[in-house]
Amino acid sequence: AVTLFARRAAQMNKQFQLSEENAVQIGQLCRLVAGIPLALQLAASWLRMMSITAVLTEIERDLDILATDMQDIPLRQRSMRAVFASTWQLLSADERQALEALSICRGGFTTEAAAAIAGATPFLLRRIINHALLYQQEEARYDMHPLTRQFAQERLSASTQWDTAVAAHGRFYLTWVIEQEPALLGTTPQTAIKAIKKDLDNLEQAWLWAKQMRQTDLLLNGLTALSTFCDVVGLLQEGEEIAESIILHVDHTDQPDEALLLCRGLIMKSNFIIDQGKYDPAAETLASALPLAQRLQDEESVADIHHLYGLLLTDTGKYNEAKTHHQQALTIQRQLADDRKTAKTLTNLGWTHIVNDDVEAAFPVLQEALELERKAGHKHGEAFVKGNLAVAYNIKGEHQTALIYQQEVLTAYEALGDLLNIERVENNRGMTFLGLGQYYAALPPTQRAVALSRQIGTVPGLANCLDTLGMAYLACGYYEKAKTCLDEALGYAEEIGFVYMKYSVRALLLMLCNRTGERVQADEHLQQLRPLADALQNNFYIARSLAEEARLTYAWGNLNKAIDLITQAIDIVRQHASQPDLPFYLLQHANYLVEQQQYVAALPLVKETIVVAQRIEHTPLQMRANAQAASLTQLLDQDDAAQSYVATSAHFLSQLEPYPDTLAGLLYLGRYHLRAGNGRIATAISTFVANHPATSFNVQQHAKTLQKETATFAPNLSTAAANLTWDELVSLI
Repeated sequence: AVTLFARRAAQMNKQFQLSEENAVQIGQLCRLVAGIPLALQLAASWLRMMSITAVLTEIERDLDILATDMQDIPLRQRSMRAVFASTWQLLSADERQALEALSICRGGFTTEAAAAIAGATPFLLRRIINHALLYQQEEARYDMHPLTRQFAQERLSASTQWDTAVAAHGRFYLTWVIEQEPALLGTTPQTAIKAIKKDLDNLEQAWLWAKQMRQTDLLLNGLTALSTFCDVVGLLQEGEEIAESIILHVDHTDQPDEALLLCRGLIMKSNFIIDQGKYDPAAETLASALPLAQRLQDEESVADIHHLYGLLLTDTGKYNEAKTHHQQALTIQRQLADDRKTAKTLTNLGWTHIVNDDVEAAFPVLQEALELERKAGHKHGEAFVKGNLAVAYNIKGEHQTALIYQQEVLTAYEALGDLLNIERVENNRGMTFLGLGQYYAALPPTQRAVALSRQIGTVPGLANCLDTLGMAYLACGYYEKAKTCLDEALGYAEEIGFVYMKYSVRALLLMLCNRTGERVQADEHLQQLRPLADALQNNFYIARSLAEEARLTYAWGNLNKAIDLITQAIDIVRQHASQPDLPFYLLQHANYLVEQQQYVAALPLVKETIVVAQRIEHTPLQMRANAQAASLTQLLDQDDAAQSYVATSAHFLSQLEPYPDTLAGLLYLGRYHLRAGNGRIATAISTFVANHPATSFNVQQHAKTLQKETATFAPNLSTAAANLTWDELVSLI
């Protein structure tokens, strides 16, 4: 078709050439006229007078442009209208009526739709196909060429059947999508999702008709079904637009049915804009919806509003208020025996417990939600609950359990095509790999999560995914990449007032500055971090702030204050907070005690770290803690224990890459080997660590000190050691 058009166009306009610039438009034109040779030649004849863009526009507007006044062409072939008119005369009355009515459809239609809209049987459709005016897309689904549709719709608009056909189309598609809602929530939602996606153009047209004709019942039920569809598939902006169209449509709130429609539209809008991070508009929308729902005595809507307030307040760090609203929603939903919405509220209450550092309170709530979703056969809801459970297991340090849940959930969302929740699961999988100390393995899922988040366009999601990717880069020792991600994440978090995300990003930037030795910038982040931790009233965040302040204080040379700060952090974690960071704090405390030569006091902290690291299967931490235990027991003349710790550390080292954590642990092995008289190994370790780009600033300084000591002990080994690869170093150790 393109070749035919280009050849004819060159005959009409000598300056015409097929190029990359016009290829897309020519392709559109060929599709618009369905590759019909006569239509292509008639379209090309206009290039003497207008551009391809203008020809395209005119064809879409009016069939009559596809005509010629050339006298050497038979009359019936001088225009597409003449061709269609000639074919039209060959149709029976019922074929004409069916084709006219079906011209209302956009993007195709099913056998079921054809019967409801045009009274067409499969046999009648087959007869029209034989006239080449319809074609079959797939089994039980049909469409017509755009030019055919244009001609048939002109005939329909000139008849008395226009309003009847439009109403039949609108009523069928809205009733049909309402009937799809149970399937969307059921065990095999993929079939319903696929069907709805095919008919989105028809649904949009039906929606416009229902608004124009004030079909309140259809709009109300259709709103619920379309909200469920957008929620399941993750179409946030589309969901917001549908809700907004209802809000703008209603102008008679004194009528109960229209007031209820407005209330549900406000609720739907709030649901979708909260996920987009539009917190202030969401608060205003909910404030408008609540008195309306109360005036209507619509308890279902009142519960929905409290539930959404719970989501909003959780995202903005007001956890106690969020829990109150969730509980109010649950009270009403249980009274209404609405298990589906009860499960959804329980799931989000569980999330509030998680981010409020009360993971033990989250488990029974999430388990109840999971039982309700399973009982109802709601696969999407079940996947959502499992995703939150995976996060809870991560925080408890049960990372393998979390991975199992995440793989199940990811498979479910991939089947649904739910990009929004795929993004969330991939981000959480990255967190799980970080929790296991598999830092390089964390990069692919978090990178995919960021890419999906950019595609979807949700600011909170993008901030969260960038935060996790920045954390992964930091753990891998890719400091410049970490800073780029975290700076961007902080910008988004500041933009939308995402409180706990502002805290998380600031904490990571402080950690980054501590690792790279940028003390002034670290202090600036610390000053910003303190009020955020206080505002969140979260013990986990307070402990993390204290631990990072301890690092900075140690870097400034105030060892006693650093010990006091890390001791406070450990006390808070032991008493109040979930404990994913506890082993790191214990090791940090032990490091400071070693600096004061308090070896006996440091050793129990290191031993406790080993136990915790083994439980959570964190390989870098196990390697580092065993290396430190080897160094300490050697200093305490516990030689057998020291040798055992060295062997264990070397075993874990063989499974690792040169992460910053690994390099820090290597220094302890270097100290051990230097004291044990193994100058070659000590030199190799100190040289490698001092020169590796992932080595943190403080560790690098210690490595350089060790280098000087080993140079005195073994002056001829440093040059050879400088050329060792990671695998060679590990093999040597």
